[in-house]
Amino acid sequence: MHHLIKRLVVLLFWVTLCAYSIGVAVAREGLHTVALTGDQVPGAPAGETFTRFATPALNESGHTAFQATSRSSPIDPFQVALYKQDSIGTISLVVKRGEPATGVSGSPVIKSFGSLSAAPVLNERGDVAFFAELTLDGTSTAVFSDGGTNGLELLARTGASAPGASSDLDFVVIGTPVLNDDGLTAFSAGLSRFHTPGRNGDGIYVGQSPSDLSLIAHVAHIDSESKVGDDVVTLFAPVINNNRQAAFFAGTGGFSPHSNGYVISAEQGSELQSFGEPGTLAPDVNGVAFSGVYSDPGINDAGQVAFVGTLDPEEVGYPEYTGVFMGEHSDSLRVVARGGDPAPMAGDGVHFTGFYPPQMSGNGDAVFLAFLSGQKRGVYSGSSTDNLRLVAMGGDEAPGFDGGRFGSSVGLPAVNDNGQVMFDSYVLNEGGETISRGIWAEDRFGILRLVTHTGDILNVSDDPFLPDYREVRGYNFLVGTANQSGRPSGFNNKGQVAFYAWFTDGTSGVFISNAVVVPEPNAGEILGIALLAVAVSPFSRRKR
Repeated sequence: MHHLIKRLVVLLFWVTLCAYSIGVAVAREGLHTVALTGDQVPGAPAGETFTRFATPALNESGHTAFQATSRSSPIDPFQVALYKQDSIGTISLVVKRGEPATGVSGSPVIKSFGSLSAAPVLNERGDVAFFAELTLDGTSTAVFSDGGTNGLELLARTGASAPGASSDLDFVVIGTPVLNDDGLTAFSAGLSRFHTPGRNGDGIYVGQSPSDLSLIAHVAHIDSESKVGDDVVTLFAPVINNNRQAAFFAGTGGFSPHSNGYVISAEQGSELQSFGEPGTLAPDVNGVAFSGVYSDPGINDAGQVAFVGTLDPEEVGYPEYTGVFMGEHSDSLRVVARGGDPAPMAGDGVHFTGFYPPQMSGNGDAVFLAFLSGQKRGVYSGSSTDNLRLVAMGGDEAPGFDGGRFGSSVGLPAVNDNGQVMFDSYVLNEGGETISRGIWAEDRFGILRLVTHTGDILNVSDDPFLPDYREVRGYNFLVGTANQSGRPSGFNNKGQVAFYAWFTDGTSGVFISNAVVVPEPNAGEILGIALLAVAVSPFSRRKR
């Protein structure tokens, strides 16, 4: 009897192991449909269906947030709204165009959410923050968030008094918000003297509600603390981590996002820190000073900041004048990659010629898209020149395509806290012709796997007995993101990928892919392994 029980336990273990293996395969191939055109809009009158979607945001729990249009019939006007879906699949309305903007005198309504392609920010708690236009004095812009305790609230709008700077300052420009996991929203704002035309300065604001909105940096404050002085004229592109640290760009050459400047790191009640400030020495460049910064910053929860810094080209030449730098403090900056340096794993004679803005992973790596000699681009990840690794570059074999290769212009990456990287690229055949465009992501072992591509056949049905196959014509997903910067992300730490796809039959939908997800064993699987351990242990043997 004892031997029979032992055999049954062993059999149970192998069944469990096979079930787990099948679960891995299903997870990797699995696709969850969030919403499809033609679906009934939850909470709307019967017959009102989705007609179009924007790129979705995704959080760690598998919740999504997205913008969508809908209508009841071909002759009815389109409705535009923001929606959230929780992990069990329930879609709920956040706010609809045409609804009153609460907390604003004059009874304005929400006119739009910026552009139809804009994604709201979605944090781990399921809070959202977003930019909107209001019907007030022509067009007024505003930032909304439900990160506080009172539900969805208007945090700031143009024309309203700006707190913290001076009693006679108004908001004249409102930037796109970012949101951390505690519900703290940050945004940039252009400020003006009351009833005075033009823009008199900029500020960075943080808060969970209108009552606790705080000014953490203003151009006047920065002028008094930095060597740049009156050259600073604009602040924008803030990011915020889960320890309430913000980083943002300080422009010295005008209100253009492409003006020169440097990066500031700030925390409420703490002294501002500057990175890449003109005139300060750049690390590992033999006494050459920064001429400024030419990118938005990235940040993670450890307070590590990454950016593209520039040096005086007359001192160091081209392309050596640019590089990716990162550090926790201005005195701990280090070079991650620099123009003119050999590009690791890219082949003999290939070197860096330029860089896109880096993102900071939760594991301490800066992830960025680089220009390479030979008119190629490559995605890299690393925390120093010593551990920089190539994720993919133009000309590499494209996994999932027999004989296919990435086009020369691989796309901007996104990264999660595990350091897994996602990007997209065109695919070329052996003759150099474009045959597809796809999304790739790394699994936990750093192996690139194909998520989806044009020409892909997706089963958009979640019912295993009623498949619904459709051919992908195109897709959109969030790029240039990381999960500890407060920006909207479509790539969570489980490896799930959220994207919007449209099909050859004219339909479209919002989806979550599990192509690079490896599920954790469930309780039954763990029990099976434990039983096997007991069965084969010395204590289970009969004494002779």
